[in-house]
Amino acid sequence: KKTWEELEKRADNEILERFPMLADGPGIEEDDRVIPKPEDVDGGSEKAAAEPEKQKREEHTPWRLFRGIAPPTSSKKDLVFLGMMLSLQTVLRSEMAALWAYAYLNNRLHPQMQLSDSPQPNPMVSEKTRLDEPSGMQGWLYDTALFNRFGRWRYPMGYGARFPDFVFDGLPYFDMMLQDLGLKTWRKGRSWLGELFSGPYLPGDYKGMVEEWRGLNMKRK
Repeated sequence: KKTWEELEKRADNEILERFPMLADGPGIEEDDRVIPKPEDVDGGSEKAAAEPEKQKREEHTPWRLFRGIAPPTSSKKDLVFLGMMLSLQTVLRSEMAALWAYAYLNNRLHPQMQLSDSPQPNPMVSEKTRLDEPSGMQGWLYDTALFNRFGRWRYPMGYGARFPDFVFDGLPYFDMMLQDLGLKTWRKGRSWLGELFSGPYLPGDYKGMVEEWRGLNMKRK
């Protein structure tokens, strides 16, 4: 618990340094992950009804899953959770998450996947954090904390404090997943001109990513 508290505090500082306007979002209680026990709510014990301010409360930690999918503390890489997030791009996200999960379970994620300890750009982490972050498991833990806390600040009236909620941030998440898989993130053409003048991203822009990943992995063998 202490480790997560330290990582989340660091993540909060990182997020508010990069996006200071998030600190002025709608007010929300820090104990928003605490809910009443069933016996203490309406229809429960007479004591709870007589003294509602003294209701016993039960604390629940948020989903702490790397990329919202894999337990960050597991060294065996044999467990994933799919569908434990909220977004508006469900069909595309499901296909991409399934491909990511397959690559993860078979140790086929890109060798240069962009964790916090990577020297390559990561849209979720600042330059200072990347350079200072120790390598190995600590990078997985910190990226998980950063991902979770960003949801808490970005969607204070949503579900971000409990599980991944990125209704308005699907594109950065997809970029992160594609980077982990070693696939291109600019999918509108071969230059920035395509990205600038080809309109918004649509599901069709990700057509063929499974075949693209399979071809990439054939070359690695």
